[in-house]
Amino acid sequence: MRPDFSVSFDGSLYLVQPLNAATQDWLVEHTAGETSWLGSTLCVEHHYIENLVNGMVEDGLVLA
Repeated sequence: MRPDFSVSFDGSLYLVQPLNAATQDWLVEHTAGETSWLGSTLCVEHHYIENLVNGMVEDGLVLA
């Protein structure tokens, strides 16, 4: 299976990088109004990352 997104940690925030348009759409839909973007990368505080990644995986998206 091809990955849909990757997650990295920069020391203060997690960076969620969508690897296709479907994942980008999922992120926009599920995080509307509560997000900070750096280009196409979603910046996520540490206390939100687990729920976000779990929701993505539960909806069938594959973590790299």
